[in-house]
Amino acid sequence: MKATYILLTTLLILIPAALFSQDGHADTSFSSDGIVKTDLSGGGSDFAFALAQMQDGKILAAGRLDGGSSGSFPAIVQYNADGSLSLAFGGDGIVSRDVGSDFGVYTHVGAQADGKVIAAGPVGPFGSGILLVNRYLPNGDLDTSFGNNGDLIPFNSANESSAFVILDNDSFLIANPVSDGSSTVIHLKKFLPDGTLDASFGDNGTALVENGNQSNTIYAMEVMANGNIVMAARIQTTGYQNSLARLLPDGSKDSSFGTNGIAIITEFTDYDLQSMAVYDDGRIALLQNSYDVPTETELNRITRYTADGVFDSTFGTGGQGFIDPNKQFLGASTLLIQPDQRILLYGVLHDPLEGGGYTFIKRYHANGGTDSSFNLISITEEGEYFSEKMLLQDDGKLVCMGFSAWYNGSEDFIVERYNNTPLGVPEFESGRLSAYPNPTRNVVTIVSEFFNSTEMSYQINDTAGKVLMNGNLQSDHTEIDLSALQTGMYFLKAGNSTLRLVKE
Repeated sequence: MKATYILLTTLLILIPAALFSQDGHADTSFSSDGIVKTDLSGGGSDFAFALAQMQDGKILAAGRLDGGSSGSFPAIVQYNADGSLSLAFGGDGIVSRDVGSDFGVYTHVGAQADGKVIAAGPVGPFGSGILLVNRYLPNGDLDTSFGNNGDLIPFNSANESSAFVILDNDSFLIANPVSDGSSTVIHLKKFLPDGTLDASFGDNGTALVENGNQSNTIYAMEVMANGNIVMAARIQTTGYQNSLARLLPDGSKDSSFGTNGIAIITEFTDYDLQSMAVYDDGRIALLQNSYDVPTETELNRITRYTADGVFDSTFGTGGQGFIDPNKQFLGASTLLIQPDQRILLYGVLHDPLEGGGYTFIKRYHANGGTDSSFNLISITEEGEYFSEKMLLQDDGKLVCMGFSAWYNGSEDFIVERYNNTPLGVPEFESGRLSAYPNPTRNVVTIVSEFFNSTEMSYQINDTAGKVLMNGNLQSDHTEIDLSALQTGMYFLKAGNSTLRLVKE
């Protein structure tokens, strides 16, 4: 009887824990309810714009601190993995700098392997400021050995946008549009870990990304596993267009991509690029947004391009070439690719009158179909905010960041964390198959991206390679009953694709 009581008590404890750990639910190990609100200035307007994870699991959020009559100061907040402020960083988890200007903000942040934090952003009056890079020691002190007494100025002008990436070897890339008075060209510079220019990159440390008469907005920059650099930017030829550029690790143009390293985006030309994500195999996913004034509707499109820069018309449900989240007031801000190649979309569902909103995250299979196993329960339904960035932690959890809405009081940093469990094995290897729900208790639906009228045979193996089931995929959505299988992991093979299935 006692053993039965213990078992029941254990189940009562574990069942709620399992429910709350489901993908899309708040991570209650992060500040007990999954959300942290940080007032940096004691009542001023503080805005968060950049987000990163350190190698030890700490989280960095950067932006600006309200300095009152002194203007705004670039600032960084460091959180422990549980959401508490990291008191070892600056004494209270917050570091800011009076840069001697009315305006200063960090729009980029990251960390090197030794725990030093690098942040960058525009400083000075709008239109005539500089791009400033600083490095901080693990305790939050300014690293005066970096740059000129702690200040590195890679560009003497801060244009509409910039991009920043820390590489695996702790060197870093920073890009910014630079004007000579008649044209604007993106300059990409590579610095060694200590902040000195890498003379082996481009022309003595600088590569020019010339993809039009004017290249005045950088939307995103990613570095592939092979070191190639992918950049999304707005250019001007006969009119404004969106484009992708790919460079080799040494800064030279990758002639195998697009036309001499440049691919012009000719789909949804009236949409603005918002975010970019790169697959392991070099394919590129783009998030593009627009606003329809007559219907007061925000329009969102997720498109995909091949590794050589060609629009993938097979992507999306029904082979329409795009994913439409179909949410009227979705302010989409971030697109990510999981290690299993599923797609994550993040933003807020806007209040149409005020602008802020509630967290929106949706997960898609790699072929564009909705992943119904991810069920979001927004943490911020009681307090609207403006979304900025989302990152995928090494353990798969999702960290979302923005700032609280002005109409609910002074703006503060908002950081949330949600449970998310990406599969350890890619859900498909050749871009042909996906499955839902996965895990499943009984019936699983197999989605074949390139199914044609010819039936495709499949077999299901256990982890030892033994064939347990076989049959044919009879349409682009085929249901398979797994109720005869025991709980565990299996592999479905069809054509040249392998798909992991989990039976609960």
